[in-house]
Amino acid sequence: MPRLQLFLLLRDRAFFTARRWSVNDFTLRTHTCGELRVGHENQKVTLYGWLQFNRLNRFLVLRDAYGCVQARIPEKRKDLIEKIKMINCESVLKIEGVVADRGEQYRNENMRTGDIEVLVDDLKLLNTSPANYPLNEVTSTEETKLRYRFLDLRTERMQRALRLRANVVHGIRKYLVEKANFTEVETPTLFRRTPGGSHEFIVPAPKPNLRKFYSLPQSPQQFKQLLMCGGIDRYFQIEVSLNLE
Repeated sequence: MPRLQLFLLLRDRAFFTARRWSVNDFTLRTHTCGELRVGHENQKVTLYGWLQFNRLNRFLVLRDAYGCVQARIPEKRKDLIEKIKMINCESVLKIEGVVADRGEQYRNENMRTGDIEVLVDDLKLLNTSPANYPLNEVTSTEETKLRYRFLDLRTERMQRALRLRANVVHGIRKYLVEKANFTEVETPTLFRRTPGGSHEFIVPAPKPNLRKFYSLPQSPQQFKQLLMCGGIDRYFQIEVSLNLE
């Protein structure tokens, strides 16, 4: 039955072409932190993100992978003010509130969402961050960033680099497939040894092939030759070369 449903889904071209999926589909949030604008004024929103900044326990900056936005706790909400006092920066929060225009006097031109703010109705701590947060985007060493890679990936620098790479690779694929009639082929990761100019990563084979070994390929050269002999003359691959140097 699941196979039949998948077949019917693949046949339904409208599923793929009729609409553009949003990054908010299939999530608990209504919007990302970076997409809110004056056009969203008076809308009730649910946001998830990391607490980037806390001023006077009332003015918060919430950040996610798509940007940041200011959230303001009304002065009369003493319960929320007391709650935010106990929350460290970089903790994960859920914020529910209403989008409001900041007004000309309070606009922040350094933020893409600087024309608006979110008036907080409810605030929930989902995951707390330690007071001695181990990573600083500016001063931390490369070793520290690699040790706490999952935290480093949150930073704007890494987010921008990964998305730029994804866009470049997408553009290359689109051009080669649609314009130049190339075929993308993923070649094997495990292969026989091909000694060359550098050492290889050796991978022992499991039972029943004990005492036999694979090698991680240093380049897809032999695979390319096989493909050309097999009639795939216009081939490309976003390939990873593994050299033990």
